[in-house]
Amino acid sequence: MSKEELDKEIKALNSKLDNLLKEDTEPKEEKHDEVSEPPHFEDFVQSGQTDMPSAPAPEFQTKKKHGIIDSILSLGKKKETPRLSADIKVKMIHVNEDEDFWNIPNPDETHEMHETQTPEVAVSVDDRPEDITQEIIVSDAISNEEQKVSIKTKNESVSPSQYFRLKNGSEIRNLNELFGAVKTMDDMDFSHHVNEVKNDFAVWVRDVLKENWLADDLSRTSSRVEFQNVLSAFLGFMGSDQNDESMDEEEKIKEDIDNLTVEGHDEKRHDDLEKEVRERLSVVEGESKNAENLLKEVKEKVKDEPDFDDIGPIGGSALDRLEEVREIEDKLTKEIRQLKELKKEIEHATAALKKQEKAAEEKALKLVERQEKISLHEDRQREKKEEIEEKKLELSKAKQDFKLEQERQKEKLQNEFEKVNHKITELGDREKDLSTEKHILKEKEAALKEREKDVEIRRKEFEKKEFELNDERQKIEFKEKELDRLQRDAKQKSKDLDRYKAEYMQKFEGLTKEREALQKLKFFLKEKIEEVETDKVEIKSIAERLTFEEDRINGKDLLVKRHTDDVQKSRLELSRQEEDIKSEEIKVMEAKKRLEIKEKEILLKSGDLSQLQQEYEEKLKRLDTLRAELLDYKKEFENIMPAYKQELTKYGNEWELRTKELRTNMNSIDVKKGIIQQNVDLLNKKEAEIIKTVHEIEKNVRLLDSKEKGVVKKISRLVELQNSVKEKESIMGKLKDSMDSREKHIASLEEKYSAELDRLEKERRKIAKAKELKTDITKYERREKMLKKKVDDLEKNYEKLSTDIMVKKEANKEKERELSELDARLKDKEKQLVRREQKMLDIREQLLREKTEISDDAFHLYLSEELDRLDKGGAGAITFDNEKDPSFQKVLSLLSEAKEAIKEKDVVASKKLYSLLQPAYEVLPDGDDKKRTYYDLLELKTDIELLALNKAD
Repeated sequence: MSKEELDKEIKALNSKLDNLLKEDTEPKEEKHDEVSEPPHFEDFVQSGQTDMPSAPAPEFQTKKKHGIIDSILSLGKKKETPRLSADIKVKMIHVNEDEDFWNIPNPDETHEMHETQTPEVAVSVDDRPEDITQEIIVSDAISNEEQKVSIKTKNESVSPSQYFRLKNGSEIRNLNELFGAVKTMDDMDFSHHVNEVKNDFAVWVRDVLKENWLADDLSRTSSRVEFQNVLSAFLGFMGSDQNDESMDEEEKIKEDIDNLTVEGHDEKRHDDLEKEVRERLSVVEGESKNAENLLKEVKEKVKDEPDFDDIGPIGGSALDRLEEVREIEDKLTKEIRQLKELKKEIEHATAALKKQEKAAEEKALKLVERQEKISLHEDRQREKKEEIEEKKLELSKAKQDFKLEQERQKEKLQNEFEKVNHKITELGDREKDLSTEKHILKEKEAALKEREKDVEIRRKEFEKKEFELNDERQKIEFKEKELDRLQRDAKQKSKDLDRYKAEYMQKFEGLTKEREALQKLKFFLKEKIEEVETDKVEIKSIAERLTFEEDRINGKDLLVKRHTDDVQKSRLELSRQEEDIKSEEIKVMEAKKRLEIKEKEILLKSGDLSQLQQEYEEKLKRLDTLRAELLDYKKEFENIMPAYKQELTKYGNEWELRTKELRTNMNSIDVKKGIIQQNVDLLNKKEAEIIKTVHEIEKNVRLLDSKEKGVVKKISRLVELQNSVKEKESIMGKLKDSMDSREKHIASLEEKYSAELDRLEKERRKIAKAKELKTDITKYERREKMLKKKVDDLEKNYEKLSTDIMVKKEANKEKERELSELDARLKDKEKQLVRREQKMLDIREQLLREKTEISDDAFHLYLSEELDRLDKGGAGAITFDNEKDPSFQKVLSLLSEAKEAIKEKDVVASKKLYSLLQPAYEVLPDGDDKKRTYYDLLELKTDIELLALNKAD
C-alpha cells in the first residue's frame, strides 16, 4: 500500500467518524451488567452493544507471556458528554518486557505503512467549551506466539565473545545486523557461510540467540534470497526489497548505513552510528507493525458503527500515563533530531567514500586499459603467428589444388571432346536427313535464293571468327615476350647467387689458411713439450744418482776426515752457488711476474684461467718444498761436513767421472733431438695430406655450386613451362567458348532450316497444283549444284577445325606429361640439394671444431712449455737479457699497441701494426726471446683474422 492510498483511507475514516458523531449527539441509556473486571473493547463491539458503562481506571492486562496491552484509555468531563472526533495517525509503540514505558517518536513525521504492520489509532477528545484535545492511544497485538519477535533478540547485542565474525572480518551482534549483512553480502561470501555442507548462521541463531524454530527455517534455505525472506518475515519486514514501493525516512537512513558498512566496516565511528540507528529503526519498525494491526481493527469496528457517546471517564492513573507518554514523545523528538544529525554525518562520510571510490575506479580503469593494450599486443602477435601458419598451409594447399585442377582440366577436356564427337555424329545424321530432302530444293527457286543469303551470312561470321583468332595470336606473342623478360630476370638472379657463393668461398679459404697456421703452431709446441719432457727425465735420473751417492757418503765417515781441506773448498763453492741461486731466484721472481702478466692475457683468451692458476700455484708449492728440502740438506751437510772432508777428496775423482757420464748423456739427448726432428718431418707430411683433403673439399664445393646453378636454371625453366601451361589452358578455355558459340549458332541455323523446309513443302504443293515444273527444272538443277559445292566447302572447313582441335589436344597432353616428368626430376634434385647442404654444414662444423681445438691446444702447449722451463731451475731458467736491446723493446711496444687495437675492434690499425712488426722481428737476434715473439706474432695474426671475419659477418 502506497503512502497516498494510506492518506486517502485515513481521510475517509476521519470523515466517516465525523458523520457518525454528528448523527449521535444525544446520550443513550446505560445498559451493562456487573462485571468483575473492566470490559474489553473487542467484546463490546462483538456483542453489538451501543452503550458502554462507566468503569474505574483500566488496568494493563497481561496476555500469555508477552504482556500485550488489551485495554482502552478514554478521557472525558464529568458534567458534559464529550463529542468525539477521531484523527487516525500512525504511532510507533515500543513494548519492552523489562522496562514499563512506551517509546513514541515525533508525531509530525509520517511513516510508510505495510500490510503486515500493526497500526494504532490516536482518538482525540474534542471538548468544545474548553477547547481541550487529548489523545487516546489504543493498541492491540497479535496473540500468536510464533508470529511474535523477541525484541531483545532483535535489537540487543550479545556479548563480544559470542559475536558472529564474517569472512571479511566484520562482526554481527543481533538479528537486525544479520539481516543487514546478508542484504549487502555478495553470493561468494554467502556461500562461504551457507552451503550444502554447513549453515553457520543457523547454528549461531540456535546456539547463541536460542531461536530454535528460526534456526530450523534458516537451515532449510539454500540461496541468499530465501535466507533474506525467512529472516525478514521473522523480523516483521515485507520480505525482499522488490515488494517495497517506497521507503520512509528511517528506511533510507538504514540503507545509507548498510552501504556505509559495506565500504568502511573497519571504522569504529561508522559501526557506532550503524548500531545506534539500527536499534532506533528496529523500534520504529516494530511500532509501525503494531499500528497497522490496530488500524485494521479500527476499520472493522468503524464498519459496525459503534456509539462512542457513552464512554465513561477515565481515572487519574490514565492521566498520569498520558503525561508520561507526552514526556516520552518529547524524548522521541529529540532522538529523531539526533537521527537526522547522524544521517547528515553519514551522508558526509558516504560523499568522502564516494570520492575515494571514484579515484579507485579511475586507477582501476587505467589498469584495465593497460591490460587491454597488453592483451591486444599479445593477440596481434598470436594473429601474426597464425597468419604465418595459415600461409604455409595455403602454400601446401595451393600445390595440391594445382594438381587437382590439372586433373580436373584433363577430365573437362575429355568430356568436351566426347561432346564434340557426339555432336559430329548428330551433324552426320542431320546431313543424311538433309540429303533426303535435297530433291525438294529442286522445286523451290525462292528457297534456294534464301539459302544463298544464309550461306553468305555464315561466311561473314567465319571471317569475323578468323579476325578474332588473329587477335588471340597477337596476345600469345605478347605473352611470349613477357616470358623472355622473366627469363632474363632469372638469369640476373642466378648471377647474384654466383657472386654470393664466390664471397662465401673467399671466407672459406681464409678459414683454411687460419687452420694451417694453427696446425703449424700446434706441431711446434708439441716438439717443445717433448724436449722438455726428455729434459725432465734426465734431471730425475741425475737426482736419483745424487741421492745414491749421498747414501754411500753417509756409510763412510772415516774417509771423510781426510778430506777436510776439500770440504772447506766445497763450502766456499756452496756459498758461491747459494749466491748464484739467490740471484737466479730474483731473476725467476721477475720472470714469474712477467709470466703472470702473459698468462693472464693468454688465459683471458683461452677461457681456462682458473685451471692454469691452480696448476701454477701447485708448481709454486713444489718450488717451496724443494727450497725447504734444499735448506734441510744444507744444514745436514754443514753438520756432517767435518767428517766428510776425507771422503770428498776420495770422491772428487768419481765426480769427474760422473761429469763425463753427463756429457755422454747430453750427446745422447742430441741424438734424441734428431729423432724428434724426423717425427716433425712426418707430421709435416701429414699436414700436407690434410691440405690436400681440404683442396678436395673445395673442389666438391665448387661442383656443388655448379650443380646448384643447373638446378636453379631447371627450376626457372619449370616455372616458365608452368606459366606457358596456364596460358595454353586459358587459350583452350577460349577455344571451348568459341566452340560452344558455334554450336549454338548451328542449332539456330537448324531451326531456321526446319522452318524453311516446312515453308518450301507448302510451296511445293502449290507448285504441283500449278504444273509449272517442266520449264524450271534446268534452273533448279544448276542452283542445286551450286548449293552442293557450298555445302562441301563448309564441311571441309568444319573438318579442318576439328582436326586443329585434336592436334592441340594431343599437344596439351604431351606438355602435361613433360610437366609431370619435370616435377619428379625437380623433387629428386631438391632432395639431393638438401643432402648436399647438410653435408656442407657438417663439414663446416667439423672445420670450426678443429679450429677451436687447434687454438686451445696451441695456447695450452705454450703455457705448459713456459711453466716447465720454470720448473727446470738453473739450466732451463728463462732469461730476459735481450729485453735491454732497443729492437726487442720496439717489438714489445708494437705488440701491446696491436693487442689494444684488437680489443678496440680496429682491424685497420691492427693490420698496420702487424705489417710494422714483421721487419722488426727479422732484425731480432736468435734465441728463446725471438721464438717467444714468433708465437706472439702468430697469435696476433689469428686474432686479426678472426676480428676481420666477425666484422664481415
